[in-house]
Amino acid sequence: MKKLLLTLFFSISCISLYAQNTLSGKVKNSTGDGVIGATIQIIGTQKGSITDFEGNFKIDGIQLNDSIQVSSIGYVTETRVISSFSPIQVVLNEDMEQLEEVVVIGYGVMKKSDLTGAVSSVKSEDVEKIPASNPLQSLQGKVSGVQITSGNTPGSSPKVQIRGVGTTGNSSPLYVVDGMLLDDINFLSSNDIESMEVLKDASATAIYGSRGANGVVIISTKQGSKGKAKVTLGSYVGMQQVAARPNMVNAQQYAMLQNEIMNNQGSDLIYTQEQIRNMDNGTNWIDEATRNAPIQNYQVGVSGGSYNMMYNITAGYFNQLGVVEGSGYDRFNLRINNTYKLAKKVKVGHNIAYSTYNSTNEGVDLGDAYKADPTMPVYDQNGYFGTSNNNDIGNPIASSYYKNDFSSGDRLVGNFFLDYKITKGLIFKTSLGVDRATNKGTRYTPVFFVSGKQFNDVSRLSQEENVYNALLWENTMSFMKQIGKHSINAVAGITTQNNTMQKWEGSENGVPNNSNMWYLGTGLVDSRNIIQEGASNSYLSFLGRVNYTFDNKYLATASFRADGSSRFGKDNKFGVFPSLALGWRISEENFLKSSDLINNMKLRASWGRIGNDKIGDYSKYSLINNNLNPVFGSDQTFQPGGTVINMANANLRWETVEQLDIGIEVGFWGDKLTIDADYYHKMTKDMLVYITPPGLVGSKGAVPSNIGEILNKGIDLSIQWNHKIGKVQYNIGANVSTIHNEVIALDPNNPFIYGGDLGNGQQVSLTTPGQAIGSFYGYKTNGVFQNQEQIDNMPSLPGTQPGDIIYQDINGDGVIDENDKTFIGSPIPSLIYGINLGVAYKNFDLSALFQGQSGNQIYNAKKAVRWGTTNFEESFLERWTGEGTSNSEPRVTNGGVNYEVSDRFIEDGSYLKLANITLGYTLPEHVTNKIFIEKCRIFAAASNIYLYQPYQSYSSEIISNSPLNAGIDFNTYPLTATYTLGINVNF
Repeated sequence: MKKLLLTLFFSISCISLYAQNTLSGKVKNSTGDGVIGATIQIIGTQKGSITDFEGNFKIDGIQLNDSIQVSSIGYVTETRVISSFSPIQVVLNEDMEQLEEVVVIGYGVMKKSDLTGAVSSVKSEDVEKIPASNPLQSLQGKVSGVQITSGNTPGSSPKVQIRGVGTTGNSSPLYVVDGMLLDDINFLSSNDIESMEVLKDASATAIYGSRGANGVVIISTKQGSKGKAKVTLGSYVGMQQVAARPNMVNAQQYAMLQNEIMNNQGSDLIYTQEQIRNMDNGTNWIDEATRNAPIQNYQVGVSGGSYNMMYNITAGYFNQLGVVEGSGYDRFNLRINNTYKLAKKVKVGHNIAYSTYNSTNEGVDLGDAYKADPTMPVYDQNGYFGTSNNNDIGNPIASSYYKNDFSSGDRLVGNFFLDYKITKGLIFKTSLGVDRATNKGTRYTPVFFVSGKQFNDVSRLSQEENVYNALLWENTMSFMKQIGKHSINAVAGITTQNNTMQKWEGSENGVPNNSNMWYLGTGLVDSRNIIQEGASNSYLSFLGRVNYTFDNKYLATASFRADGSSRFGKDNKFGVFPSLALGWRISEENFLKSSDLINNMKLRASWGRIGNDKIGDYSKYSLINNNLNPVFGSDQTFQPGGTVINMANANLRWETVEQLDIGIEVGFWGDKLTIDADYYHKMTKDMLVYITPPGLVGSKGAVPSNIGEILNKGIDLSIQWNHKIGKVQYNIGANVSTIHNEVIALDPNNPFIYGGDLGNGQQVSLTTPGQAIGSFYGYKTNGVFQNQEQIDNMPSLPGTQPGDIIYQDINGDGVIDENDKTFIGSPIPSLIYGINLGVAYKNFDLSALFQGQSGNQIYNAKKAVRWGTTNFEESFLERWTGEGTSNSEPRVTNGGVNYEVSDRFIEDGSYLKLANITLGYTLPEHVTNKIFIEKCRIFAAASNIYLYQPYQSYSSEIISNSPLNAGIDFNTYPLTATYTLGINVNF
């Protein structure tokens, strides 16, 4: 009996023990917060689980003495041996190396090793190094496939193009700041940014549908974390100077050249030789128009939190005077990023940014400074503004003195969100975003008199105000599930957005010269003119994406977005934009997993289609001008009438971009050497353009149409080497991108789009199949006619004289005419690149960034367009003055055959610059601890202090308002070399 009872007790105990095979627990981080989405795997089996919104988990089928592995993106993996079935707690510590690999994608985050798309990331420390009003400037030279053209004017935005130019319209990417979809980020401070991700291929951007055709830049701002309050202070101050400038002739040389012009056209000379000999260098108007200017930035922040609330609050002030006299910009910004836990399954929060700015645009006109007479003084002997009788350009300093031009505005950008955990692995999120901007501008010119050529006899006031509002409501459902070796991460949602714009502008004469009275209504009523306009557009979108991983080796991503836009008619309102991507982590295969040479190798390929609707808001409607009253009948009376001024196109549809991307990522020796390479093939179809209808239609208004295809293809390559020798840590990296841009098709009835209007009746660009967008089109030159005999025996333009340019007879018909024009250059670079260097020793750190581009040309419009005898670039000194003196620069004239659109004015647009170099020193902890400081770093930095560019001008980086006008220099704002000193302190 005793044996029977012992046997029964032992059996019941075993049954109970094996029945209790469920383990529960919680995974936390070092601050005590639950880690969402952590993976718990029973080692040696396919059994596993994923933590929920609170970090809790349950795992079935576990036995005593089993080992579990707990892992999550950004944390060090933990292993536990199960000795009982009591609930356990696992604390994961942050893995700083792994955290570097976490990137933000559309509507989620992923570990870089699991990405199947082409995504590049730039972290906060790299963003903050560049002293600029716009954080986008910090991307220059750091990301392959991204061309950043510097916006040097204070407060201006750089031009951003991702993988070429795919449209003749708006080619700017979409910006996503904490989930809010934006067209620009002028309001944003670099100090508020945690990371910037650039989505380059269709697989990554398709989730944004119509907004992602030109690429996407996702910006995450800094958030609070659990723990005591931390205070951060940051500041830098510096000085800017002009990095490069055109070389102009001095007063003596100007007088000599002006006399030659008079002689060449058979007029009386202006200066005697004695007058020329007695001249000094005169006035360098470019020096007078520019200055050394200060720049400063201050930022303060406080962050922290508890279990129920986390916060990050920052405020900053940025001030930049321009290197051109009279220009400047300042901005105040405030950001509040908070999250609140309302219940176990409910979290709410907001990311709110407010900024206000003031901008002065009263600078000297650089075009006037370029053209002004160097024999004219700034001030005469009596202290009045100097004048010139030999040049139609007035005194540039006087013009600036009487110029009042300033603007101001504010902007509120933010979103409010709610996260609700429905069940394990399933989360609903709703977010309401807002973008409200107000911009005001005032321009006032008083009555003044400088000379008979430079005066204003009636004061004039112009004012304008723009109000922009955008409302974005997004609702998404995200799902995560780990089933053995299978991992699924999915998101689906619906979004709607409405944008409205209202604008008014007015002008009035006779307004008193008193800034307190610069309002419409204080001048001459009869001269008052007020115009008001507005526009609106809206979107309705459905989106979805599934990321699937098998055995941490095989990756697949499928996404789609269906966008409906108010800009199209009912039959074409919606566009569907799918994508598919595959990846293979070869380094996880058994034949490579134990390799000491290669620790990471991933192949990936993607295809996708994305859309573009960036055309007028009301292109589906015709606009009619009713203010046309013709005269009909024998009594010649006015009859009411009107005409169509803008024709509609009810069949207008989405412009689409199809992109193929094939990439490889390789890491050697524990990622000491990493290589990331992509080949991309991007084709724009049904391009949105305006075409001019034939005259028989009865309207001169352009018609919006879907015509044309544009190809962009190339290679993006990034190489990085990181190593440590003793106490010295150093890194060397480079990124290179090639760009081939080609128009494949346009309107078959008229496959020509002209652009690049110089304002003198000439156009210098032509977009047509077989060429790049906005290619320069004109005559090719072949030297200078040395004598009349050459002219008599060669084709030439009418009026050609010895010393004039020889134009090539391209078609060989013996006549120089429009048929001999050809393509003479492209504003699109064939190669863009960046080189980064860094070294750290103990508490010192040094970094440098070089950036450049090549293969593009610039059309020197400031030299090509002359109105009278304006000043000359030094290249005119190499002119032809007689047989055999020059075969490149023609005789000096103010017009005529030498100023035809030709490669005479084509310049090499390549450049290489030292974009930034920074030396920093972090105070030792034993010093900072004594003064109650957590960390203190001081630094000295310089930007653009070295510049190589063959083009002798302010900058080879030319920003234009359209791809059809790209690369045309009308006196761009100068590139600035900036020197700064700064400090960052954490308490």
